[in-house]
Amino acid sequence: MKKIFKTLLRVIGLTAIGVVGLVILVITALYLPPVQDYVKDYALREVKKSTGMDIVAETFRLRPPLRLELGGISVVEQSGDTLASLGHARVNLMLLPLVSGSAEVEDIDLEDLYYRMGTPDSAMYLTARVDTVALADASYSFKRSVIDLRGPVVLAGGRVDLLMNDSVETPVDTSASNPLDLLILARDLQLRRVTYSMRMLPVIDSLGAYVPSARLTGGRLDMASQHIHARSLAIDSVAAESILQSRPRPPPLIPQPRRRRRHPGLLWPTMCRSPPPTLSMPWPEPIQSPGSI
Repeated sequence: MKKIFKTLLRVIGLTAIGVVGLVILVITALYLPPVQDYVKDYALREVKKSTGMDIVAETFRLRPPLRLELGGISVVEQSGDTLASLGHARVNLMLLPLVSGSAEVEDIDLEDLYYRMGTPDSAMYLTARVDTVALADASYSFKRSVIDLRGPVVLAGGRVDLLMNDSVETPVDTSASNPLDLLILARDLQLRRVTYSMRMLPVIDSLGAYVPSARLTGGRLDMASQHIHARSLAIDSVAAESILQSRPRPPPLIPQPRRRRRHPGLLWPTMCRSPPPTLSMPWPEPIQSPGSI
């Protein structure tokens, strides 16, 4: 009986050691550049099959413990237009919180971001470019769908261009879509050197604003209820300029020649047989009253 028990413990121990060794081997293999390139290419092919969008990632490196570095990322639609791009990204994650169903981020650094929505001939065409985005101490809960940005988030060097085409009719979306169940908490959001430009033809030819510094605290964005709340918003030294489209002026009035009409009192009675007097004929002398004789 003791021999069977010892044999059973030996089998369980060897099995546990084998499983742990296999996990360590897989984790170690993920840090090898050839394995990372294979995993990246396979994942991008599967995404293209399901969404139809072509995603390109020039560099993908995972460094211990969980430091992810990406570079040269672009998302291209089926039409060939670039939907979004990212120059460089560095993400530092914590390993243990992933077991409990949450992602804890120590810091994130993003560079050269680009996003486009719509086309120039659509009802709304928006492009956004950001030089750098830096944040620290953030988390995402997979169970509750909550993004908590506990640390400061600094966005520097941004430009947003918006074009509204009033002449283009927006198609009515008859398909009912459920709102995204996501809650974003931004404790400290800072904007630096942000430029905004807008055109809404034929009413607004150009509308621009430059914000050198802005800060939002206590932000709460609920995507399900589409509600935005903020404790405070401070903006420093805003410069704005607006050029409205001038209305077409009516054509100038062309003076018309006046028709000369003779006064009724100057008309010679038609009952008179004699012709009317002219300038060459003497006018009759006025009749004097009896008192003046």
